[in-house]
Amino acid sequence: MTSEYSPPHAVDTRLSVESPMPEERINARNCCFMFRAEVEGSVEASIDGGTWKPCRYLMGYWWLDWDCKKTGPHRVVARIKTVDGGDIRTEPRRFHLV
Repeated sequence: MTSEYSPPHAVDTRLSVESPMPEERINARNCCFMFRAEVEGSVEASIDGGTWKPCRYLMGYWWLDWDCKKTGPHRVVARIKTVDGGDIRTEPRRFHLV
């Protein structure tokens, strides 16, 4: 049995999920996630443990559009690779598509 190693990372309030709200129920298949970062770097997001997707920066926030095909509970995590080589991540944010 093999296990995938995940290096330690810091959960830091300088990066946050602004939308969706915790346990929010969303009635759309096209979601737009919004993240706030107070440090320089590039923000990426992972949904349900999937691949990291680059977010776009606009009007002071980082954004990711997502076209979901599956209703039910989901989780999003954001991370920022800082210019000094750091890796800051948010806690998983749970939300529901209905």
